[in-house]
Amino acid sequence: TARLVAGRLAEGGGDVEASTQWALFGSVLFGLPGCNSAADLLRFGHMFWRMGDDLPSPDRNEASPAASPASAASLKAADAIDRVVAQMLLLTSADVPDAWVLAEELQQAALEAAELCSLQPAGGFRFVEEETSLTGSPLEIMAAKCMKRLRVIHGSCGSRLLVPLAISVWCQQWLARPRSKEATIPKQDDQPPEYDVLTENAGASEGSGASAVGSAAAASAFFLRKVSEFVEEALLEVEETCRTEDEETATALRGLRSLETLEHLSWGSRLALLRRGAPSDSAARKVCPAVCELLEAIRPAEPLVS
Repeated sequence: TARLVAGRLAEGGGDVEASTQWALFGSVLFGLPGCNSAADLLRFGHMFWRMGDDLPSPDRNEASPAASPASAASLKAADAIDRVVAQMLLLTSADVPDAWVLAEELQQAALEAAELCSLQPAGGFRFVEEETSLTGSPLEIMAAKCMKRLRVIHGSCGSRLLVPLAISVWCQQWLARPRSKEATIPKQDDQPPEYDVLTENAGASEGSGASAVGSAAAASAFFLRKVSEFVEEALLEVEETCRTEDEETATALRGLRSLETLEHLSWGSRLALLRRGAPSDSAARKVCPAVCELLEAIRPAEPLVS
């Protein structure tokens, strides 16, 4: 069925309407009706990987008290940020990122994801700068302003999953960037090295030489810790909403999850089918890869088997 739907998507080319496009995406990935937007796709994907945690099942009427509130998405996002921080502390002076540049990149990643997924508000995002000045070091003020803008995007877009997942995708893309030979990306199961938490005056002075490199890396690490706190907070909100999902959808996704051990029916195979099905001459050419990247960010680092 998924192959037939993917074939229909490919045959439709540029004639596939937006509403039909999302329905076809949902059919390929989940075989569920009522998928009318990218928000539905992300919600179904998040529910799919939560199977076995605390979704309602026929055998219980409420969530298990022993269930962990941490979802696959939150764990993977936290891991991705930790890996970026660990990598930064190994970089040479030529590759050390600037915290202000990172802030701009993350905001842009969230805005682009909202646009590609058609989840931005009708009037656009409204960023209102407070008249009262913030206190603290320049780094702390920058981080506070960036978190405020990310919260505006998070609170105004059509999905509470979008911004955290966009940040996770950005982390994976950042880790894949070419580096100097001296810099090596830590393996996924390596523990990130410890780093100093900046004090109020840290990063305020711009030193030179090795001290400047260390200061730049510490500043970026400090900023990304603030991002990590925001992501954790945002995904905890999502966990609460998932507890109220309807039993019919949960049952359907639980059945689909039971097929995960079959490679040709697995999550990865269905995502690959969706990528291949998107025609190159339609609006789906950019939308489909973007949505697939966000959906892949939901998947645990190690595939779960029910």
